[in-house]
Amino acid sequence: MKWLFEVTTMLKNLLQMQDPELALAIDFGASVRLNAQSVSDSLRRIEPDVLYKAPSRMGGSDKEVYVFIILENQTTPDRRMFLRLLACMTEIWLLEEREQIAEGVPQKDVILNGMLPITLYSGKSDWLSAISMKSMVDLPPQFERFLPVFEIQFMNLNQMSKETLRSTALGPALRVLKGENLPVDQFSPLLREAFADLTKTYEGQPAVVEHVIKFLLLFVQHRRPEEEQPVLYKVLTEVHLADDEN
Repeated sequence: MKWLFEVTTMLKNLLQMQDPELALAIDFGASVRLNAQSVSDSLRRIEPDVLYKAPSRMGGSDKEVYVFIILENQTTPDRRMFLRLLACMTEIWLLEEREQIAEGVPQKDVILNGMLPITLYSGKSDWLSAISMKSMVDLPPQFERFLPVFEIQFMNLNQMSKETLRSTALGPALRVLKGENLPVDQFSPLLREAFADLTKTYEGQPAVVEHVIKFLLLFVQHRRPEEEQPVLYKVLTEVHLADDEN
């Protein structure tokens, strides 16, 4: 699923589904994708799935923000999520500080960029508990105020409505992902509908459509049983041919 968000439009679409104003505050068109494996040994061990650095449209043209996403598709929620996010954020900031000092910026003048942590959960179980350090630490209430606290852009795919999943070009891919565990007689019409909506609604965005189509093909290849794949490829082919005729 990580490959889906290697195009910044998909990350922008994801954010638009939950927080359109926040999506407008980031210039995704001028963003730069960072490879966590190549920038830091420490970050490699706690690697976010996708990491971008993008200009902010708020607070001046020189402001930038790190946007990273952790894709959580385990069967059950990960109670360590807050700690994983905190580790990623800390390592990115430490790396940024080291880079500025290496460029000659005095330590007292180092200014760090903002951070937007995103978690997309697509597991089977409901994620009912809050993502916080408090859920991991056993301590008296009097000490809770000393724990680190920050907001997380948390998105639960299972709770996204049909309307939300039809609101952007990313929607068809997420609808298919949401139906991953359906039997083939239910998954097949879902795939057909998602593919048809994609090609009809977003025909003016050919690069985006091509990217999502590749995702759907890879999804069928790697996430559906081998015996189902000929039927599902036929569905995609039929929709594609129908579009060409129209």
